[in-house]
Amino acid sequence: MQDIIDSNEWDITIPSEGDLESKLRAIERQLANQLKEFIFILDLEGNNLYRAKGTNFGILNTRELQEVLTGRQVIVITHNHPSEDLRFSLADLDTFFQYKHIAQLRVTSGKQTAILTNENHNKLYAKEKRTLINLQKMKLMKKEITQQEFDVWQITELPVALNEKLVLQINLITL
Repeated sequence: MQDIIDSNEWDITIPSEGDLESKLRAIERQLANQLKEFIFILDLEGNNLYRAKGTNFGILNTRELQEVLTGRQVIVITHNHPSEDLRFSLADLDTFFQYKHIAQLRVTSGKQTAILTNENHNKLYAKEKRTLINLQKMKLMKKEITQQEFDVWQITELPVALNEKLVLQINLITL
């Protein structure tokens, strides 16, 4: 196993030459073995719009990030999961489905990348999420599960259930 790296967001370089895909792959290769989560948002020409270093478990929701996400420019987001788990988290899915101008949401291990493309935006995400949550809340109200079990379910099992229910088209590439 390679050494764990604790870079800052400016240690990760974005090539000045090449197309969008080659720039994204170059960033993603550099995210291998990072201790923390990183996010990079590029426009369709490959220009950097935002970059940040997060925590072991996510990215901080800053005003600057919100400004980029609420803008109207078509964007591509790539980020790593330090756990190397290529499944999209609930926060990932919420962001992707909230902002329709995200052309791609990518999660990388630095060796492989999972890509959720805008063809998925036509899915009934909010409705399906609400239905699944309400089913679990019924179990909670009937005391079939505890609040702690519900909370764990939301973080771990709900994203998987949404992926299956919506039949999300996710492409997996090797870097």
